[in-house]
Amino acid sequence: MALLPVRSEADSGKGTLGTFFGVYVPVVLSILSVILFLRFGWVLGQTGLVEGMFMILVACLMTFFTILSISAIATNGRIKGGGCYYMISRALGPEFGGSIGVIFYCANVFAAVLYLSGFAESVSSTFKLMIYNDYLTQLIIASILCFLLTLICLVGASLYAKTTFITFIFVMISVAFTFLSFFVARDGRPKAYTGFSLDTFVRNLGPGYTYDADSGKTMNFRLVFAIFFPACTGIMAGVNMSGDLKNPAKSIPWGTLLAFGTTVSVYVLLMILMAFTTRRDGATGLRDNKPIIQSVAVTVLGYWIIAAATWVVTLAAALASLIGASRVLQALARDNIIPFIGILGKGSGKGDEPRIGVVFTWLIAQACLFIGNVNLVAPIDSMFFLMSYAIVNLACFIHVISGAPNFRPIWPWFNKWTAGIGCVGSTALMFIAQPLWASVSFIAMAVLFIFIHYTGSSTDWGDISQALIYHQVRKFLLRLDVRKDHIKYWRPQLLLIHTGRVSASTVPLLRFGNNLKKGGLYVIGIPVIGTVEAVSHIVDKHRSALNRLVTSMHLKGFGEVLIASDYRQGVSNLIASSGLGFMKPNTVAMELYNPVRGTSDTTKIPADVAHYTSRGSILLDVTEPVEDMLAHHPPMQDIVQWAQILRDVQSAGKNIALFRNFETHDEKAILAHTAPLVPLPRTNPAWPQHKMTVDAWVFPYAVNPFRDIMAEEGMLVPSQELCLLMAMMVKKSKFYDTQTTLRVCSVVDTHEEAEELHKELSAVLLELRIKATVVIRVREDTELLPSTVRLFTDDSADYSDILGPRDETLLSLNSIMRQCSGETALSFITIPVLPEAGAEKPWLEVVEALTRNLPPTVMVNSKNSIIATHL
Repeated sequence: MALLPVRSEADSGKGTLGTFFGVYVPVVLSILSVILFLRFGWVLGQTGLVEGMFMILVACLMTFFTILSISAIATNGRIKGGGCYYMISRALGPEFGGSIGVIFYCANVFAAVLYLSGFAESVSSTFKLMIYNDYLTQLIIASILCFLLTLICLVGASLYAKTTFITFIFVMISVAFTFLSFFVARDGRPKAYTGFSLDTFVRNLGPGYTYDADSGKTMNFRLVFAIFFPACTGIMAGVNMSGDLKNPAKSIPWGTLLAFGTTVSVYVLLMILMAFTTRRDGATGLRDNKPIIQSVAVTVLGYWIIAAATWVVTLAAALASLIGASRVLQALARDNIIPFIGILGKGSGKGDEPRIGVVFTWLIAQACLFIGNVNLVAPIDSMFFLMSYAIVNLACFIHVISGAPNFRPIWPWFNKWTAGIGCVGSTALMFIAQPLWASVSFIAMAVLFIFIHYTGSSTDWGDISQALIYHQVRKFLLRLDVRKDHIKYWRPQLLLIHTGRVSASTVPLLRFGNNLKKGGLYVIGIPVIGTVEAVSHIVDKHRSALNRLVTSMHLKGFGEVLIASDYRQGVSNLIASSGLGFMKPNTVAMELYNPVRGTSDTTKIPADVAHYTSRGSILLDVTEPVEDMLAHHPPMQDIVQWAQILRDVQSAGKNIALFRNFETHDEKAILAHTAPLVPLPRTNPAWPQHKMTVDAWVFPYAVNPFRDIMAEEGMLVPSQELCLLMAMMVKKSKFYDTQTTLRVCSVVDTHEEAEELHKELSAVLLELRIKATVVIRVREDTELLPSTVRLFTDDSADYSDILGPRDETLLSLNSIMRQCSGETALSFITIPVLPEAGAEKPWLEVVEALTRNLPPTVMVNSKNSIIATHL
């Protein structure tokens, strides 16, 4: 195939070409080229008529399906500069588009090399030229011609388009002479030419594979198919002219199909006529006399007309391929999806000619000319075009099955089956014909895909993969049935509430939430305080900024921003609206109440997200004035409202997780604690023997009932279940699994109680299949008062008697926990029952006294059992 000169994106004028001149003529000229004039008789000589016709059928069937897909995509919107590359990149996204663009560029380069090699072979055989050997002769001719065509591309490529119709007339005359030659007698024809003979026809029915000196291999069906397939490429020439067409939606499908039907008819009739009239054996037969069409011409004039047609069509196709490859390269460079090639996108002159790209393409083509002759280049060219066909069909197939509303092609004659068969068939033919080159092509495309994915700049084209993912996710979400939910498969579905103000704990909290979810849903919710009229214009900006933050921090979660009149309504709205179907949050997480939270502190903000938090106190960097933003993200200063939020969360049936002291959470410190300063083998005695710990704290009055409950139901009380399960899940996350160990800790009054509690906790952990070390601390001097201990059970509590002297008990308990947490990375504890109205302040004082100066602490509360001990 040859890419004809395509219209520049800068040229937005209306096209003037109709179906015949704009599509039919370019496609016919691209298909009827070197293979027809120099290898068609050789293909029949090797395969015989039966296999030859089957070969044409298979190749043309894949091409036909691809035409249907091309017509569908091409009539779904305007195609600009770059032809096939533009079509695929805008249909499948930058990764697929960029990688197939490179593949398509290579296909056009090898097509030019194929045509140049065919021209050199025809000239050297016609004039009996010989410079040392055939290889060197053809290389010199092809190299000189390649240089001359490059000069034409540089100084006046537009001249080619103006002479296209003259070239078409010349080629049609030569085809007419070819057909006429089989019906008119003439002396001096090759001995292999018998005229119409039934005996010749019968002899040509079966295959006759022989050793081919050009490729150095004994031929078979798949090798001959790889050489023949370029005769069926060229169907995208019309797509490349879309910018010059009056009515692309009509011209591209019908013009391409008519041109394809014409060329297929030529192939079928010519193969039948040759099978009836020309033997395959002998020096002048089909196998050894490659320009057999020229040799059997009806007159000497016909001989030279066919020879000249061979040269003209190969020159025209080579020139078109060089120009087309340069255009594809220019479009690739201008899209800026592949780094370091931007200079190749520059255009020159009125026509925006890609002269730098032309020179680069000439260097690549010249290097490829050293490969050799037509039989060596054609299989490589076939692989690249078959891959292009496969991707075009894949693009159409994905659009159909995804049900994208924007996919509304004017061309109706296609469906998922035509596209799917075209994709699978083209791919299968690649591996059947040339397994090695097919593998190389797919590996190259995969490497390019990954390279562009990680290094390419973002685009606004739209990505069909998103539509496909949406289609699959929707389908599987519908299959998630809440009625089939079971506690055996429970996992945290986390909604992390954030005020939108930056503090030293902001980034550690976001990252910790990512570790805590353990394969579950993770939503970061930020309420914007204000009226709809006042803040609706900035909500989308907030949401986009939050999603960028999630992406830059590599969080596996979603951002959600909602408008609310106050924080209580905002949290309620987030709980009600977050998630979809079965995937809705079951745990709401937020920081422990702190009225001064929200002051600017960016010292803990990593450099990779600093540009999102560069505006001081605001987490989301948007264009609104900072003062206005602060007004919409006030700090939580009302303890009563904060406590009401907790009660609302519990009323909604959600678990609660409160975070404190996360400004001290430092993953680098954890890594430094568990790794030596210099690399050492783990068997080296200098390797650290102690990892940091993840601690789950349970207290006596929360543990003493275990014996009765375990005997009856075999499970813990809900808050302690959640405490143990979250600690275990965090321990199993990627980071904490290798850097920490899990401990279950408690405090008792006497050594006897410690021994009994150790046995009970060990039995509970064994029953729950949780690997952890049990640590019991004995309190010798400080008495743990019952009224205080009750706060750590799931029973109701009276807060009136915990003030005054009893604060000493909390301080002593806090002191023991601090002494036990010298190497603790995280602590989990159960929190008391939620404060009732009027008891918010003393409740908060108890929690603050208990957790003051501890490592990063997660306080959990739950009313729902989440652990199963049976199958």
